[in-house]
Amino acid sequence: MIDAGFHPINEVHDNAITAGRAIAAPPGMPADRLECMREAFDRAMASEGLLSEAAALNRPVNPLSGDELTTLVGKATEGLPQEYLDILTTSFAR
Repeated sequence: MIDAGFHPINEVHDNAITAGRAIAAPPGMPADRLECMREAFDRAMASEGLLSEAAALNRPVNPLSGDELTTLVGKATEGLPQEYLDILTTSFAR
């Protein structure tokens, strides 16, 4: 059993695994560009060519929507100690 004090940190790791290899845009991206990027991503993830190649390689495709990923990232950072947030920021900024 995990000590209750570590639950927020455990949730971050769970969310990172759920996010997989996320594609993200920088904060403050104009809304029209963000929407265009999300629509292009959604179309690519629904592509029959991509899905059939992924199936042939036994690589499941289970993308999150932009809104789902935004929620997941937001939840991942709520209530965490600043020291841990600094480590995450440094690690993922590379």
